[in-house]
Amino acid sequence: MAQCDMGYEHDDPAAAAEPVVIPVDTGTNENDVEIARVEAAASVKREQEWTKQEALRLESEIGELRGQVDGMRDVLATLVPPPPEESDEPVVIPVEPPAAPAEPVAPPPETAVKPEASKKAKKGFFG
Repeated sequence: MAQCDMGYEHDDPAAAAEPVVIPVDTGTNENDVEIARVEAAASVKREQEWTKQEALRLESEIGELRGQVDGMRDVLATLVPPPPEESDEPVVIPVEPPAAPAEPVAPPPETAVKPEASKKAKKGFFG
């Protein structure tokens, strides 16, 4: 026992014994098992629905892309002419005989023109 400032006697808190923890094994309960089964079934259903929705989304996307490709093929078919058909006949390329040699051209006759004597000297920066 301890005495407080006012003179009363009280139990000493430090001397109090610590509480004893008693382990309790709850184990599994029938309700816990049933709850787990319901949650698992709900999870499976949710995944099945998601899979169906994803398959429908992918199917519609594939259909849209196929439509676009078909449209592009139609446009290309109208813009690009079909390739020429192969034939069994050989292709003959006409060969022209070589041309006769041309007569040599004579140079023009020289004239007796004298270049002008010296021109006036230019003045200035570029002169």
